[in-house]
Amino acid sequence: MKKSSIIVLVVVSVWFAILLAAGITCFVIFGNKAKSNDNNDINTDITIEDDDDDDTTTSNKTTSKKEDSKDILNDNDSYYFIYEGKKFTAGDKLSDIEDKTSLAFNTKEKDEEVPANRYMIGAGHLENSNKKSVLSVVPYNPGSSAAKIPDTLIGGFSLDSYDLKYESSLADVEIVGGIKLDSTIEEVKKVFGEPESTYEGSSYDKYTYSSDEIQRYFEIKFSKDEGKVVGISWKNLVFNETK
Repeated sequence: MKKSSIIVLVVVSVWFAILLAAGITCFVIFGNKAKSNDNNDINTDITIEDDDDDDTTTSNKTTSKKEDSKDILNDNDSYYFIYEGKKFTAGDKLSDIEDKTSLAFNTKEKDEEVPANRYMIGAGHLENSNKKSVLSVVPYNPGSSAAKIPDTLIGGFSLDSYDLKYESSLADVEIVGGIKLDSTIEEVKKVFGEPESTYEGSSYDKYTYSSDEIQRYFEIKFSKDEGKVVGISWKNLVFNETK
């Protein structure tokens, strides 16, 4: 009888030990899983922070692009001239100049037609009341049919100090940055920087400032003796294609 009791007691003890060991094992397994889930939550939070960092970088790039878009040579809004207090920009109608200033187009040129999608060199001369040509614009016709010069658009502009003897008010004509006839090289460089190319003539030097577009640029002429502006011109035939 005593032997039987001892055997039963041993069996019960063994089963109890097995159950206890199984319970500990389950606790360890589920505990590790819980810790693993906690770690996953932490890693997810870190990933979100990384996304925030990426957003900051993107924002900085966007700001940089906006700053780059302000570059004078690549900004179509930089291609203008101011005469008698009126501003005329690339893409404005040539007839606006006649309507808003005392200048008028050469009578012979008025009826000339510019073919569709073409511009005309040697036309677009504007005269003062004494019939003297004092400045010029480039008539550009981006349309699908021919148009008379006053109905075309401004595709360029040029001014020369030689014409001051015919019209003293030309001294007040301005382009971007306040550059005008008699401005210094230093003043021009302050606005445009260093030129892409230079030409040294016998009586003047010419600085060319090109944009990313072939048909959009500035040219400034300087006197040899004083280094002051004696000629200004710009061309922009892409005002309706790019900004």
